[in-house]
Parts: sequence; C-alpha cells; structure tokens
Amino acid sequence: MAVTIDNRNYYDIHEVAELFHCSTRTLKRYLDAGKLEGQKLGRTWYFTEDGINRYFTERGAGGNGEK
Repeated sequence: MAVTIDNRNYYDIHEVAELFHCSTRTLKRYLDAGKLEGQKLGRTWYFTEDGINRYFTERGAGGNGEK
C-alpha cells in the first residue's frame, strides 16, 4: 500500500518488485545503473509514481530500461 507524503505516493521496493515482476535485487541494480529513481528512508527504498512512470516511458521509447 502506498504511503502519501506531501500529496505524493511512495511505494516500497516490495510493491514495485511485484509491479515489475522482478526481484528486489533487480530493482537495486536498476537504482545503481540510474535506470530507476528511488529514495531510501531508513532501511527501505521507496519509489514515486512519477519515477515509475518515467522508467516505463523511457523503456517504451527505446531507452536503456530493461526487464
């Protein structure tokens, strides 16, 4: 379930892994490679809807995003 802070929805790494149909390790590799933007709060990575949509937009436009 998304967490809303300042009118922005944040999804934790497990929710995004389920959405992408991949592991959390894969998402961490995407973060390291700059393919996906996220913020670490405490010990958990969070992603905004904008960042997730940007990943899919770049991937669909022939960007460097891979699945």
